[in-house]
Amino acid sequence: MIESSLGMSSRSPETREQMVVRVLRHLQRNSIARFPLGPGATRGRITNIATPLASPLTKMPCAAFSVTAFWQRGEQWLPLVAEQASSEFEMADRTGAARVDAHAADVALTWSHNVHVIDGASVLPAALALLERHGYRPAGVPLLFSEYVLKPGDEVAVCGIGGREPDPASEAAPWRLVIRPSVEFPLALSNLPSAIDESGQRIRPRDVTG
Repeated sequence: MIESSLGMSSRSPETREQMVVRVLRHLQRNSIARFPLGPGATRGRITNIATPLASPLTKMPCAAFSVTAFWQRGEQWLPLVAEQASSEFEMADRTGAARVDAHAADVALTWSHNVHVIDGASVLPAALALLERHGYRPAGVPLLFSEYVLKPGDEVAVCGIGGREPDPASEAAPWRLVIRPSVEFPLALSNLPSAIDESGQRIRPRDVTG
């Protein structure tokens, strides 16, 4: 498994986002043209989003978002509620293009926007809607809402299961790469520099799945 492959203790606490970064950073990368038919990882730039999502706080068109509401207890900011979503998008590198079926992907995204609320009674409508979807109401405590997005033009690292499908946009190259999740190998993506930059300490896809 990943922990033993990287020499890491299984007792070390790790968030889902940290896991995504760790896996993407250490997986051996292939160009889009050389992505295997099976588990693999690649990097490129987002060129199109089939059906853009609207980020919860800023309504920014994006391929994926993650938003977390925190409440303050003493000097600490503690997570209260969180949401994330991702959608299908297209990406490209200098060797080719790919479609990424990123519905329900694991994501680790760059920070985009903060809403800092000192008085819980003055929560912005979009932030209030986030709380209400999870059964919470502002109670006069300081709140912090952080939004993270994956947007067109972002460089992104992706891992998943590679396949081929007809490319409706190209007669010269009638087939294109499609990257999907599977039960054994979930799809993960990130636009964090720490995930996009590769580590010299490689692992193989089969080390991720065990």
